[in-house]
Amino acid sequence: RVRAPPREARHLAALAQLFVRKARDAEDPAFYAQAEDAVRRALDLDARSPEALQARALLFLQAHRFRDARDAARALVARSPNADAFGILSDALLELGDYDGSLDAAQSMIDLRPDGASYVRAAWLRWLHGDVTGAFEAMDLAQDAAPRVPEAQAWILSQRGYLHWAMGQLDEAARAYE
Repeated sequence: RVRAPPREARHLAALAQLFVRKARDAEDPAFYAQAEDAVRRALDLDARSPEALQARALLFLQAHRFRDARDAARALVARSPNADAFGILSDALLELGDYDGSLDAAQSMIDLRPDGASYVRAAWLRWLHGDVTGAFEAMDLAQDAAPRVPEAQAWILSQRGYLHWAMGQLDEAARAYE
């Protein structure tokens, strides 16, 4: 679809998001350069494409450009609120130390799409606020709400393992990682 006419920014933005996933899965940052190229080409086609702007915000987040990610996500949320934009906003605000803002954005994400990704964010935010029981409850919700595909389940289990590890619960962490 990227190569076939009519060329559309949304297809290039989807390709960029796939490159970001591949960079994480393969632990190969070279795929980020391909994602950036796809975003640039998408924005050249349509500078106002919500999909391309969201892919750019995600790239800012991955590059630890948290202020840029925050600003891009806020602009997205103002134009066309969606769960992924709120997720990017929540992550950026968390990294910038705005825990309350991060919590509000995560709740908006849950309200729009109660899935594994949104509940994992809620779990970490609960943990940061000292609500360990609530954190594990949110992890349970994440596990139940995640798609039944191995990658999604493994990601949530690894997050659960890390939460156990952070609490010093090494046996439980090992079980989650296994």
